[in-house]
Amino acid sequence: SDYLFAALIASGRNYSLGTSDQSAALGADQTGFANDNVKWETSLSKNFGLDLRFFNGALTFTGDVYIDNKKDMLFPVALPPSAGTGLNGSVTMNIGNMTNKGIELTSTYILSRGDFSLSITGIFMKNVNEVTQTNLESSVIWGGGGTTVIKQGYPIGTFFLIPHDGLITTIEEEVEYKKIIPGGQLGDIKYI
Repeated sequence: SDYLFAALIASGRNYSLGTSDQSAALGADQTGFANDNVKWETSLSKNFGLDLRFFNGALTFTGDVYIDNKKDMLFPVALPPSAGTGLNGSVTMNIGNMTNKGIELTSTYILSRGDFSLSITGIFMKNVNEVTQTNLESSVIWGGGGTTVIKQGYPIGTFFLIPHDGLITTIEEEVEYKKIIPGGQLGDIKYI
């Protein structure tokens, strides 16, 4: 939104009104809180690139190495419905800092013989990012609908999964697993 300092109100929400018949009344609720402290996200980028051509342009090579430091990243932090925002309520905040480092390599070979032309291109890319600081009291910020986290020292959007050891595939495994999880059955995940 262009107006992160302003509260967002959504109309078209039904409310129960009255004490006897509980008839629905058309209303509105706040879907996002204002944030007077929000500021611009900034980036400081360093990039080194190299372009090479060989054999009259038949073979080309391009390489880029970069580091991008983001400061005061903007992110919509989810709010509980009990905050009065209904479902999917959020407030955009400056949640912390992140570093992106990467390399991009591209090479192309062009073979031309009369009316025939063949072009072969190979591409390699690698990007590594790390959250270097979080600005909120909580050390974990939930993202992606509650399936990923933003945590200092990890890539943004990391999945934290429960360790497991495959599936229960035999009766013997099921019997042993039921000693730990009484409801375990064939096909269940074996948590460790």
